Amino acid sequence: MENVWSMLSEAVYNGPQPRNRLELEQRVEEAVLDINLQGCQKLKKLCYSMPHRIALVLKKSGNKITY
Repeated sequence: MENVWSMLSEAVYNGPQPRNRLELEQRVEEAVLDINLQGCQKLKKLCYSMPHRIALVLKKSGNKITY
């Protein structure tokens, strides 16, 4: 989930900062559309990696995990 928020945040705040709520809402909507169109491969890769990540968490049980 953190990876998706990072993609969204990067897309929203890339360039001049929104000056008001309306501009922020428009930026978020544009960012979501862009992620849906261009970030699809990255999202698929994240989804497909989840079983492996969960297995690492269960195996390590509390230790830091390196991906």
